[in-house]
Amino acid sequence: MLIKRRYGSRIPHLIKQITDNSQWEMFFRWPRRNRKSFLLEKNLAYVRQKGGGALAVAGSGISAQLLTGGRTAHSAFKLPLGPYVTSTRNIGSRSFDAVLLKRTNIIV
Repeated sequence: MLIKRRYGSRIPHLIKQITDNSQWEMFFRWPRRNRKSFLLEKNLAYVRQKGGGALAVAGSGISAQLLTGGRTAHSAFKLPLGPYVTSTRNIGSRSFDAVLLKRTNIIV
């Protein structure tokens, strides 16, 4: 299978990071139509199956529609449509957004 052969070495690393509950980031840079959505969807499903929180966030509406429960970043995090370097977003510690982020294991 193409996914196993090409991306198989990354999958155990992703699962280990998710189960360790450590903070980390990973960037996926693959050419278009190269099954990125499939791999990201598998990671979201794995976390949700284990009872964890998983947010699917994308830069555009079309990309968001490709992921289960996907939303655009400006919608999910209430960001301005024209973000600037000085743009900020304050989240109160007891707000719904804060609780959601605290319970989230992975943001894709």
